[in-house]
Amino acid sequence: MIAVPSTWRDVSKYYEGTYIKLPEYGDMLFFVQRVRESMITGINEDDTVFEIHLNEKAPFHLDYILPHRAVFQFGQDAVSLRRVPARQYRRGLHSDNTKIVSVTNGEGYPLSFDLLKAFVNKQKYVLLSEALEDRGTFRSVALTSRMSYVRAGRELRIDNTTVAVISKAERIIKMTRPIFSKEIKQYLQDNSLTYGVI
Repeated sequence: MIAVPSTWRDVSKYYEGTYIKLPEYGDMLFFVQRVRESMITGINEDDTVFEIHLNEKAPFHLDYILPHRAVFQFGQDAVSLRRVPARQYRRGLHSDNTKIVSVTNGEGYPLSFDLLKAFVNKQKYVLLSEALEDRGTFRSVALTSRMSYVRAGRELRIDNTTVAVISKAERIIKMTRPIFSKEIKQYLQDNSLTYGVI
């Protein structure tokens, strides 16, 4: 969206109180605190105050993050992010239009720079073979952008839905939602895992 003095009310409606990215700063996140006719003010992820002066002769282009559904690692948990389709009047990320919950227990997280940085930064997903090792303190592990493993119960989940249970002793994956069998088999093949899927 072009931010100039004549569009400041629209900019305020769509961006005030939201997290955004600015193209000039790559993946750095900014929180827009206030929009006025002459200026946009807020803080960035480093707690540095920023000001964007609006000028008709030098329009400023605002960018925003538009995530879809995604699973990513945040501390000990894989977390699931989803946009709330009915609440898309805000262009930046806001608690009205973006929900992030723990895959482990469904507990919601408030939006914050730390949480959103974990989403924006390039994810390093864990292989299922590593996740099955019971070392470490992880309660759940992000395996792909949609799939996670929950250690308690040995569950495979897509988004927040349990689709299979793993039996390490028998080396089988028991599907609880057979509709996802194709995705699970493809994941196993891509990772050279020799587990049967039933």
